[in-house]
Amino acid sequence: MANKLNESDYDQNSLAEKFIAVKGLNSNDSLDKHSVMVNFDADNILTLIKRGLSHVKLNFPVECALDVGCGAGNMSRLLIKEKLAEYVVGVDKSQDMLKYAKAGSIDDTVHYDYVNANVATDDLLTIVGKKVPLIVQTYMLNHAETSDQLLHVLSNIAKVSCGLFVGIIPNPNRGYASDAVKKLIKYGTKFTVPEEKKSFEDGMSYQITFGHGTPQEVTLVDHWYSTSTYEKMFEQAGFKFLEWVPVEAIRNKDNAYLADLIQSKSVIGYIARKM
Repeated sequence: MANKLNESDYDQNSLAEKFIAVKGLNSNDSLDKHSVMVNFDADNILTLIKRGLSHVKLNFPVECALDVGCGAGNMSRLLIKEKLAEYVVGVDKSQDMLKYAKAGSIDDTVHYDYVNANVATDDLLTIVGKKVPLIVQTYMLNHAETSDQLLHVLSNIAKVSCGLFVGIIPNPNRGYASDAVKKLIKYGTKFTVPEEKKSFEDGMSYQITFGHGTPQEVTLVDHWYSTSTYEKMFEQAGFKFLEWVPVEAIRNKDNAYLADLIQSKSVIGYIARKM
C-alpha cells in the first residue's frame, strides 16, 4: 500500500516521518537521489550567499546565522563546515526532525542551537535574541497554507534579519503539464494538481510523490504561490530587494536526474535583503 503523508507541515508534526520515508526510498537507489539533492541544495545555497555579497558586506564567519525550517540540519552544518558562521540557530516545528539535526551535528552545542518552534506562530526575534546577518531557508515557504500565513512567516523572518536572507523554493513558474516535468516521473517524482483547477490560485495545494509506482511511494503536500505574490509578500514583510536566481548543478554535472530537474525548472533560488 502506498504511504500517503498528506498533512500540511503547519497542521501535522509529520516532517520526521516524511524524512525517514523519502530517505528510505533512495537507500538502494544507484543514483542516491537523497545525497545528490542534499549536495545540490548546499551548492546552490553557497552560490546565493556568494552572489548576495555583491550587495551586502559580511565578515565571515558571522557570529550567528539562522536556519529557518532547518529539518535534519543539513544547511546548518554547511554554514559551520564552510566557516560562514560561528554559531547557527536552527528552527523547526518538528521535535522528531530536530533529533536528526542534533544527531547529525553530534550533539554539538558549541556551534548549534536547534529550537523547536513554528515560524508561522512563534516570534523569531524572541527565540534568537538578536538580529542576524545571515538567514537560510530551503523548501519551507511553500508550506504556508494561505497568503496571509506566507506574509506572517516572511515578516517574522524580516524582523530578525539584518543582512542576507537566501533560500530555495519550488519554482512558481514550473509547468506541471510540461514534458520536462513529466520526464521526472521516470525517477519516481510525480506532481499532481487538482483536476478542477483550470487556473492556479494562491495557496492551492498540490501533491509531490516520491517513489511513484513503487510499494514505498510517499506523497507530500505543498502550496503554490505566483511569482508576483511572493514578490508582494517579501516587499510587504520589509524586504526591499528580491532577486530570483536559477539553480545549477555545480557538482554531479553529469547526473541525469539533476540535468532533468534543472531542465524542468522545478526549483529556484532567491536572495532577499532589507536594504
